[in-house]
Amino acid sequence: MMVSKTTLVCAPLMAETVEQIMTDMYKAKVQGADLVEIRLDYIKNFQPRQDLETILKKKPLPVLIVYR
Repeated sequence: MMVSKTTLVCAPLMAETVEQIMTDMYKAKVQGADLVEIRLDYIKNFQPRQDLETILKKKPLPVLIVYR
């Protein structure tokens, strides 16, 4: 993605399930987000290998992955 002197909108996503993260990501795209910040620390029973694979393969927007 080539961006030059442009402000991008990043939507933070915090949900308890990967399914909800995916739903929220599509909603963010429809509402005009350019990328999303995904807070992995909010996901209950987080399974890194499986959950990250799902998120990264099905993402409709660029993602910033965060675990605080």
